[in-house]
Parts: sequence; structure tokens; C-alpha cells
Amino acid sequence: MARNAGKTKRPVVKPTQKRSLRSRPLKAELVRFTRRARDLVVAYGAVGRLTPRLRRAALQLKADIDSWGASSGQKRIRAIDSTLTKPPDDSWTCDNCELIMVSRGRLCFLVGCDPAYRNCSYVCLERPTNHEGWW
Repeated sequence: MARNAGKTKRPVVKPTQKRSLRSRPLKAELVRFTRRARDLVVAYGAVGRLTPRLRRAALQLKADIDSWGASSGQKRIRAIDSTLTKPPDDSWTCDNCELIMVSRGRLCFLVGCDPAYRNCSYVCLERPTNHEGWW
């Protein structure tokens, strides 16, 4: 008996499966950004001070999130610059800047300090509102 070499059947994809396939790139990027943010937390903690390498890594993470958001149209991840000005105090130094701050769904990494103006510069990552597992 000869085999039918005709048309092959395509598997039926349910609408719920289509949605999950479309969300895979978003989930993959969230996992990558989360991993990088966690690695930065560990690196900042291990070194215990701001270094040029850590500053570049935090700024690169921000640039990558900004670039990905612009190209994909996703608004679920935001990376912003933030400055915290400390009150005037004669004993204030850059050591008064916290290396990492967590507040109101933000994870902030110290990227600079200006002793003349007594301020600390941060790159802050904002957690998506409807996503579990972001840092």
C-alpha cells in the first residue's frame, strides 16, 4: 500500500496558547533584566562602595531597558535617573550616600555623588505593577 505524500496537517493552536506564545519574549526580557538587577545588588554588596565598573553596569542596564522599551513599545519596565539631596551638614561626605535603596516599588543603584551639592545620583528601576518576581 502506498503512503499518501499529500498535505500535512498543522497542529491546532488554541487562542490561549497563542497569547502565551506572544508573551514569551516579554517574560524572557523580564527574566534577563531581573537577573541583571539581582547580580548588581550582589556586586554592590560584595564591593561595599561605588566603583567605575558598578557605575557602568548600572548605567548600561538603564540604557538597555530604555532601548528595549522604545523598540518594543513596552511600558512595564522603567529605568529612571534620580537624585537625592542630603540636608546640609558639616560632616557630610559621599559615604553618606546609600549604595542601594529600595522604596515604593523602586530599586535604586548609586551611580554618582557630588560633595559640593551634597547629592547622590541613582539609577532606579521601577517594578511592573502586574508582574510577580521583579527583583
